[in-house]
Amino acid sequence: MYIVYCIFTAFFLLPALIFYFSRKKIKFFTTGCDAGFKLDELLLLWNLAVKCMITDPCTLFWSEETMSKCIARIIEEIKQSENQEQEKLQNFLSKLYEFKTKTKISYSLKKGLSSTVSLSNGQKIIILFKDHGIFKSKILNNARELTVKMPVNQDKAKSKNIIWENAKISVYLWRKNDANYIFDTTVLGSGVFRGEPVLYLHHTDKLDRLQKRKTIRANCHIPATLFLMIKTQDGKLNTYSEKGYNCFLEDISESGCLIRIGGKGVSNIRVKLYFMIGSEQIIMQGLVKSAEYNENLNQSRLHLECKKLDPKIKNIILTFVYNILPNEEKILYDALKQSEEDSQESSDSEDSEKNEEEV
Repeated sequence: MYIVYCIFTAFFLLPALIFYFSRKKIKFFTTGCDAGFKLDELLLLWNLAVKCMITDPCTLFWSEETMSKCIARIIEEIKQSENQEQEKLQNFLSKLYEFKTKTKISYSLKKGLSSTVSLSNGQKIIILFKDHGIFKSKILNNARELTVKMPVNQDKAKSKNIIWENAKISVYLWRKNDANYIFDTTVLGSGVFRGEPVLYLHHTDKLDRLQKRKTIRANCHIPATLFLMIKTQDGKLNTYSEKGYNCFLEDISESGCLIRIGGKGVSNIRVKLYFMIGSEQIIMQGLVKSAEYNENLNQSRLHLECKKLDPKIKNIILTFVYNILPNEEKILYDALKQSEEDSQESSDSEDSEKNEEEV
């Protein structure tokens, strides 16, 4: 009787299980195809999801945490693989990072500003007043109207004589971890807010979002050496200077970086950068698109655009940008971090006891 029961259960249960897993796989492959992955890449991604014990592989296409987990596994496999296999895995890793970047930028588009009511106090703004020039200001209070600090430009004497009331102006701003915005508004009037001369601006729901970057940047403080492209005897720009200049990278992405360097920098020059990410040496070449000079510090910030990168180097940079570490390195990092925290707690405890004794 028991054997008959088992056969009967298996007869009905087995097709149900096959249907369930087939449906799960079909959903995964259709979702992956819509996301731009090829069949061989999806097979590799499915096996990767199984290795990482992900119960619902479809979460790879929308969960940042799940995708990061799989990327970390790929990085581990690259380190253990042969040269031929490495190239294939590097290309696949590039595809994963490309999808991750696309998803992240798409998400940031959805969370953009829809009204000036959402602007924060302290937000810096640039005001363009036609026929009068460009002015700097910041938001001091956001209530029934936007209260902004009285705008100033380089010619302060000129800005004092401007009649702001009822003026039509354009406002530019950069929202941290988001994008640049521009909106047109009207100056309702002027006054004093907490002892400061201010303007009152009309709120608006019409903001244009200027998403210029197609890559994700990460803040950093990486020492680097910069070499300038110079002319040879025949007048052609095809070699770099032997002397390098010490500098620091303030942010980095797969498409370029922000460099802080001593002296007055210039734009539209080709440069080559050498720096380290972990134990890997990175070489980045490109064009300085713009240079900002700080006369007080005698320093410049150079915006470098890099269009061509070796896939391996690109993946190393993206691993840094997304802060993805393989499991072994993550365990070591967590251990070191915990050790630092314990050391700090111990130090704080000793200082506290010392203070009590002194009291």
